Amino acid sequence: MTQVHTNTVHEYILFRLQDKWMAILSSSLLEVLEPVHVSPLPMVPDFVNGLINVSGSIIPQIDLASFIAKKKITTQESLPTLLIVLINNSPVALKVGMLQEPVMLDDEQLQQVEKNEGDLPQCFSHTFSYQQQTASVFSLSSLEGVVSSDEKPEGKKSFLGELDDVKNSAEVTLEYLKFRCDEQVYACKLDAIHEVVDVKTINKQPGSADSVLGVALIRDMPTLVMSLKKLLQDKLSTKSDAPDRLDERDFYSLLLIRREGIYCALLVDEVIGLEMVKPDQIRQGQHAWQQVILSADGDTLAQSISMADFFDEAFSQQYQTYMPSLVAASTRQQQPQAELLRFFIGDDFYAFYLKDVRRILNDKTIQPLLERQAFLSGAIEYEGAVIPVIDLHHQLGYEGESKAYEFIVMHYEGGDWALAIDDVDQIITVDEDSIDALTGAENAHQKNFCIQAYVTYQQRLLSILDVATVAQINLQRAEVG
Repeated sequence: MTQVHTNTVHEYILFRLQDKWMAILSSSLLEVLEPVHVSPLPMVPDFVNGLINVSGSIIPQIDLASFIAKKKITTQESLPTLLIVLINNSPVALKVGMLQEPVMLDDEQLQQVEKNEGDLPQCFSHTFSYQQQTASVFSLSSLEGVVSSDEKPEGKKSFLGELDDVKNSAEVTLEYLKFRCDEQVYACKLDAIHEVVDVKTINKQPGSADSVLGVALIRDMPTLVMSLKKLLQDKLSTKSDAPDRLDERDFYSLLLIRREGIYCALLVDEVIGLEMVKPDQIRQGQHAWQQVILSADGDTLAQSISMADFFDEAFSQQYQTYMPSLVAASTRQQQPQAELLRFFIGDDFYAFYLKDVRRILNDKTIQPLLERQAFLSGAIEYEGAVIPVIDLHHQLGYEGESKAYEFIVMHYEGGDWALAIDDVDQIITVDEDSIDALTGAENAHQKNFCIQAYVTYQQRLLSILDVATVAQINLQRAEVG
């Protein structure tokens, strides 16, 4: 019996590019579009035009002619077309020329391209004859190193995750400070706290109310220290006869409250850090001054305290007797101060001037962008826009895997940048004359040196980073690359 050989037949999409015929497998094609508005991105290769919006999904657009030539091609294609293809489970737009009808080809009609064959780069897998000309089959696998994704999408996945995520990301978020007190996690709006300070000693104030723990010296000003635990018991009408006492600690964490007629500090067990909270995460608690902050899974993250309701006129009248007078402080010449955002990278402390910080974000997934450029590790969605992410862990020369738990959004030269860091610690205030500014810091970016000043806080050295230098180093390296 004679054995019959059958060849596999595949459909190919044929198009023109730089006056040549090219094709891709039709099974990789998701959609064909006319050109749309492109939003450019910084620090990306020349063959990347930018980002486009396709049915609510944000995806990268690649100029295929520039990618193949490995240089920027400025010649405009006649009748340009966008082919939306799937690469590594991520949709990508390929800008090509005029589209032709699909062609059906079997294995015998395809000639495999050997390495270094003729003038064809390695991004072509086969050739075939079409209208007495040679057409080349572009291999989408040559783009796998440009766009990557570790997870398989459920349905059609956009460049920044599911479409619902993009819609919901535009919601307003509120900054809360989380802290621990009496084995419970509490939070309050960040702008309700004048300052977070640590002190080593608290002087007792005999004969004062049970809620008063003593007086601490904060910036040369005697400050009333109160027990948050005891104040909560008073609010909840669960008073205890036993007064709250100071335990032995290396230092005491205090939340400084400064309102009209009120200047005091609340003792807490531990300051946990900042939490970005969406309005739909907040539920009203049992009391008017109390709310509950929920996680995305519906679990309780913290009990929120409304400081405006907590420290009211009745509170002022009750404790005014024990509060040190601020008359001397108001007549004293105030030392100019600077606010810093302190954060960790590895075991080291760093800081940015708070005036340079736009927002602190968490619960953001870094989406793979395009071919890695310098320390640009991807992009995140921020207020409906796509912003690049700089991995500060790697930029500063730290080895090992970056945790990238939180993001500091900065603004530089008309655009927003996200700096991926290990963990935001807290906002601190220091005297300006205690900051040791480096000479020649304005030229530091030419030497890849990001630090503009040093300051000592709580016996720990903080390196203050310069936003402009961090960004300029990446832009400079992208141009060199």
